[in-house]
Amino acid sequence: MIGANLYGADLHDVNLSNANLSDANLYGANLQRAELVDADLSGTNLHGASLRGANLQDANLQGANLSGANLFSANLFGANLQGANLQVAILVLTTMIGVNLTNAEMTDAMLEGANLQNANLQNAKIIKEQLAITKLLSGATMQDGTIHE
Repeated sequence: MIGANLYGADLHDVNLSNANLSDANLYGANLQRAELVDADLSGTNLHGASLRGANLQDANLQGANLSGANLFSANLFGANLQGANLQVAILVLTTMIGVNLTNAEMTDAMLEGANLQNANLQNAKIIKEQLAITKLLSGATMQDGTIHE
């Protein structure tokens, strides 16, 4: 399904674990509670998509466009979001333990209650006020390379 056009598709509760959806167009798609464990979503357009409660554990979202996406209470444990666009994304109560957010664009992303334990935030575009409302940052590599205690 590389490069597939699934614009606005209703894929809630679907199991796409291990699927290759790289460079797909999932603009505005409904992926609520979808299983996307180990899925390749690199370069995928997920602008405005609903991923509420989705399981994206160990998924590859490198360079994906998640601007305006709703990831409320999603599981991103160990996911690769290097260089991803998360502008204005809803990441409230999201599990992001061990996530790679190197060079991610996180301007105005909502992170209330998000767990960023052991995450890599090097060179991520994120401000202190966003980080102040997260649930956990222990062990996270901050923008400047220091480790948060």
